[in-house]
Amino acid sequence: MTETREPEAEPQFTQPFRQIISMVIVLGAVGFGLYVGITQITAIFWSNPYLNGGILLVFILGVLSCFGQVGQLMRSVRWIEGFTNHKGGAESAAAPGLLAPLATLLRSRGARMQMSSSSSRSILDSVAQRIDEDREITRYIGNTLIFLGLLGTFYGLATTVPALVETIRSLNPAEGEDGADIFARLQSGLESQLGGMGTAFSSSLLGLAGSLVVGLLELFASHGQNRFYRELEEWLSTITQLGFSSGDEDNAETGIMVEFMNHMAQQLEAQQSSLNHHLGALTHALSGAMSETKGSGSSDATNDLLTRVAEGQDRLIEKLVPRIEKLKVGPYTSGNDVDYGPVVTAAAKANIERLVQTGIDQGAELVVDGRDFSLQGYEEGFFVGPHLFDHATKDMDIYKHEIFGPVLTCVRAETYEEALGLAMDHEYGNGTAIFTRDGDAARDFANRINVGMVGINVPIPVPLAYHTFGGWKKSVFGDLNQHGPDAFKFYTRTKTVTARWPSGIKEGGEFSIPVME
Repeated sequence: MTETREPEAEPQFTQPFRQIISMVIVLGAVGFGLYVGITQITAIFWSNPYLNGGILLVFILGVLSCFGQVGQLMRSVRWIEGFTNHKGGAESAAAPGLLAPLATLLRSRGARMQMSSSSSRSILDSVAQRIDEDREITRYIGNTLIFLGLLGTFYGLATTVPALVETIRSLNPAEGEDGADIFARLQSGLESQLGGMGTAFSSSLLGLAGSLVVGLLELFASHGQNRFYRELEEWLSTITQLGFSSGDEDNAETGIMVEFMNHMAQQLEAQQSSLNHHLGALTHALSGAMSETKGSGSSDATNDLLTRVAEGQDRLIEKLVPRIEKLKVGPYTSGNDVDYGPVVTAAAKANIERLVQTGIDQGAELVVDGRDFSLQGYEEGFFVGPHLFDHATKDMDIYKHEIFGPVLTCVRAETYEEALGLAMDHEYGNGTAIFTRDGDAARDFANRINVGMVGINVPIPVPLAYHTFGGWKKSVFGDLNQHGPDAFKFYTRTKTVTARWPSGIKEGGEFSIPVME
């Protein structure tokens, strides 16, 4: 089975066009209703222009608030896509308010868009809080519309009822008045006082209708916000690395240790990435040189093919030398301008230099010498120049021990069996690789080699982390691997419960294992 490393997941966000269309349809329906009943609505509005004008103003603010929330989602989606794709100047542009904490964190990470699980949760909580704040504003506007409608109702009633009382009191007949005069006075008083009821019911109608429309717009905007939050959560999960966590939040000492371990994990990951890039460059040169050495017409037998490769090892060294001499060494802050950075400590640097000198003393040929390397401005740093050894043997320390530095050691073999024996006889068995166009050689190598990770035309044979993999021999500790399902088995304790329920105690006790009956 062939496995390939997937590229970094790109953000999959959806613009809230569907919500905008739904909101525009709602406003269009409202506008059509106004057009149809413009005469009646105008009369209702002018029954109390001051209060109804206030209701109209609050309604417009509510509509703008809903569209503003959707517009903020559109800006946030464009910014995330632009930032991750490095286009449109999004890296230097001001981030939307909804993503301000995320923008600060990503810019501080530079090219490594990775964060701890606690940082990811903090970002999600911040975005959720800002979304809730926007929703609270819209909800307050909707409640204000309801309040203004009720205020108009009670204001109209408060002015109408006392006036009706005065009208009723004025019905006492005066001297010389007949029934027709009293009825005319009653009719005139009721006509003027019941006009206040128009104020009451018009304000209530406009306020409640406005709150209904704003609430519907808020519903559509909330759907877009919820979908954006889910998509943001899914994307953050692709750039969140698992780390250490503290179970006791009140223990300050433990919290400091957790932060330190997370920081160390990030530093080790950065160094591993740089080392992989460096080894990838070297193995790419190795693969190309071997392909040129084989020629175009030799595919008769495995031993003959690899013997020709052995005969062309001088040309392989000639191709490796200029590639290694051109490697750029510098601080990690230089980004893509350097091929690799410093080693972790002064002790690590001293160990590399000691092993290099041991290789020279034991007879290996140092083709590329990086011992005198010094980086201007970083003279006290732990920088080590690239080295290339040739004609090393399996008895030398530079072959038997892991150097953990920029040192490439070449051991020559005359036949395929001799080259295979070098890896099989070594005390370590973490990873190995073969570069060939011969499927029979690749199959034989993969079946016979006693190494935990095998690459076929793959320089660094490390699969994705959810596969179980690890080294063999002295390159492994314990009986399980470090990744994939085996990592869960390490923390899993098996409990086996065997139960049998008899039909009743009248049958008496049994003291035999059921399988023995």
